[in-house]
Amino acid sequence: MAACSNPPDRIEITLSGNNSVGINSKNLDSNISVRQELRKIHHQNGAIEVLIISHGEVEIPVIQRLTDIAREEGLGEIFIQFGGGDSIMPISDLEGGQKYAFLLEGGIPMDDFDQTVDSLPYAAIVLERSGCFGTCPAYKVRFDKTGVATYAGEAVVSMVGSYTGEITFSDFVHLCNAMEHMNFQWMKDSYEANWTDDSSATVTLYDEDGDVVKSVYDYGRAGPIELWLIQQSIDGIVNKIEWTKVDGDSTNNGTEPFGSGAL
Repeated sequence: MAACSNPPDRIEITLSGNNSVGINSKNLDSNISVRQELRKIHHQNGAIEVLIISHGEVEIPVIQRLTDIAREEGLGEIFIQFGGGDSIMPISDLEGGQKYAFLLEGGIPMDDFDQTVDSLPYAAIVLERSGCFGTCPAYKVRFDKTGVATYAGEAVVSMVGSYTGEITFSDFVHLCNAMEHMNFQWMKDSYEANWTDDSSATVTLYDEDGDVVKSVYDYGRAGPIELWLIQQSIDGIVNKIEWTKVDGDSTNNGTEPFGSGAL
């Protein structure tokens, strides 16, 4: 296999809003197809990374066709970057939604259930909200993929103390799907407003070993809208669960997690 004197480490493929394609490479020849260009670069440089940079509203099938070409031509790992930002994600994360297809196909056979549970990307999802200089609810909730849900209310909530409940498999899987679809793992670790005395919300994902996969701290609702939607989705499930007070907890018994208008 021939090699260039200074082979590139990465091929950059740029997509614009009208789905036009450009390859940023010294070997670019505008008179040949994208497939031919990728094939030529691979022949000259061997297996290297492919970075797809998406600007504007680019349809997912266009990206998928490009990744198919790159794979068929034997190129290396494929990554994608949206909006010209700093976060770069493996293309496998973009395609991950396919593993949740059973949600729209009437469920999964019982014989496949354990395997499906094992394949989920997260073992536990936790949301913790802090109080503020005012009437902000403070509590912590944890959902495990085994179906166990735990809740600890601290202040400005109708359920103060420790509670347990059950989260449905469907709700947990939908949360996993939302996390991946909204690129939670590629968000910043912290978003902070430039004022004081506000509340914060921290969403944390854990793996099977209890290690943190990703944690995002959001003070003053400074994070992106996708983060807010994830927080609200967790709160919505909290309100659906039938909670039971933990034995020995002497704090007051509420029937709903949040007081009226608390959120």
